[in-house]
Amino acid sequence: MRKEEFNVVNMGKTSVYISKSGQKLGDMIFWVTITCIDGIIQKIELSNSDEKYKMNYSNMKSETLLELKGTHDTFLEKHLGMPDKKSIGTKEYLYSWGTIISFLDNKTGDCEIGYVLRV
Repeated sequence: MRKEEFNVVNMGKTSVYISKSGQKLGDMIFWVTITCIDGIIQKIELSNSDEKYKMNYSNMKSETLLELKGTHDTFLEKHLGMPDKKSIGTKEYLYSWGTIISFLDNKTGDCEIGYVLRV
């Protein structure tokens, strides 16, 4: 991915890079958001870019969010195996360099795969 493939939002020491189009990873296409603090990547977020999951508050439904989370969980299990930790709305894969988490926040509608790096 190249810098020109992202919209950039700068907020002081934090820069957020948001993909302008879906990015292929394995067998899926994702929207990608990269958060950097002082130029160092802190977090990468992926969300299935299939049109049927394009939501806003007027069309957001629990069933659609659960289906979206299911696509994320299936993708991770296919490529990483079973998660190390499970709780309501989250599945976590723990590594020495950080955590990969599939999460769904019903309150906000956030449903993503997050790569949170230890820095």
